[in-house]
Amino acid sequence: CVTLSDTEMAEYRRFQGTAKERFVYFFGKLACKDAVRIYCRDHHDERLFPADIDLEQDAAGRQRAKHRDRTRQDALPAVAWAQLEGRFAGVAADVSALGLALGKVSAEESDADVARPTALEAAARMLGLPANERDSLGISGEIALPGEVRVTLAGGPDSGVCVRLARDEQYVIATALGG
Repeated sequence: CVTLSDTEMAEYRRFQGTAKERFVYFFGKLACKDAVRIYCRDHHDERLFPADIDLEQDAAGRQRAKHRDRTRQDALPAVAWAQLEGRFAGVAADVSALGLALGKVSAEESDADVARPTALEAAARMLGLPANERDSLGISGEIALPGEVRVTLAGGPDSGVCVRLARDEQYVIATALGG
């Protein structure tokens, strides 16, 4: 009740998924809300409770944060979340769109082996690309952690999408920033 807005609570009660899907739904929202709360605290000295933030999904599957109080016209930052093996990450930034992906490096793989598909996944999520269109993505530049790569879309803009890469323990974190 202190995490979900009234709209989200009603949606959660109607949710027909498995216990694991409910877990992912709830903690994915919480990761986004925490990212928005940290952003608002750091950039606007505003303290928000998780339930003050209402998350909606657009047609491409990206999360959009809005104030629960619809009379407020000030915009909240773009948000994204990802999860892997029960670990959740959220990010918020003052950009037009975000994409976030996590990958795990095993003993048999190099950082670049995992960073490449993770960067492509983050860019695809930011662009809202369906699975059948993701083969058109490519990476230009060397992959280094931490670092940045450009993900390009065949037939798309020449500049591509900037994806920032980092590593935390055995996990690769890729964040795609749009506009």
